Amino acid sequence: MNSFLSTSRNLKLALVYFDSSTSDDKFQRVLFDINADPRQDNIKLFADISKISVSQQEEEILIIDNQCELQMIFSYLTNQYDSSSAKLALFGSVLIGMTNFGYAEKYLSRLLKQISSEHKDSYKFYHALGKVSFEKGELAYTYHNIGEIYQKKGQKNFSEALQYLAKALNVKQRILPDGHPCLDNTYNNLGNIHYFRHEYEQALEKYQLTYEIFKKSLTPRHPSIARVLKNIGVVYEVKKDFIEAKIHYEKALHIRNILI
Repeated sequence: MNSFLSTSRNLKLALVYFDSSTSDDKFQRVLFDINADPRQDNIKLFADISKISVSQQEEEILIIDNQCELQMIFSYLTNQYDSSSAKLALFGSVLIGMTNFGYAEKYLSRLLKQISSEHKDSYKFYHALGKVSFEKGELAYTYHNIGEIYQKKGQKNFSEALQYLAKALNVKQRILPDGHPCLDNTYNNLGNIHYFRHEYEQALEKYQLTYEIFKKSLTPRHPSIARVLKNIGVVYEVKKDFIEAKIHYEKALHIRNILI
């Protein structure tokens, strides 16, 4: 399948098309009964598009090849619908519903380039793009929380914790600028996991990234800064770099003394 497969929930309608199709000695007609479960991973993307289909009574289901190019999607829809149609925006919502946020974002951005800023439907495209950004943020938050749960379950689950925290960081880095305050907790938790796994260089890197963000986003006396300075000191101590460990411990202590 190159890009799209259009099918129907309506068996009677499918049988009508099946019986009306031509056949000869070289080809045999085949009727497929497709079972598609959206809860399963690694399946073709599909959506019920009956509400935006030209013939709603067909109960149309559109199946999309996971590897198809965005240009093919865009060309298909702009040929089927007038570019001024709000139904083009609805397909963006379909992609969002599929949790295919990357395609949704590219598709909606392409639509916005094709219309004027004063187009009557442009607000719908911008609203849909805002929903994509929101959903990406929610996805990162969920990954982060799952990672924290695995972290709290103990050492046997650190690999899973690292996996989900890395996913959270990946999503955040795609939608946030470098040094954004929302990156700090993920960096810090990754640092903790690396430390407990005795991966001290990686731990030090993540703690230092956390510290750089804290310096820009928090007041100099904030206890979170003291906490990450202590963590950096602990890593240096384990690495037997006692001079750097002492420097960071003293910085953390100075902040703590001010807070008392």
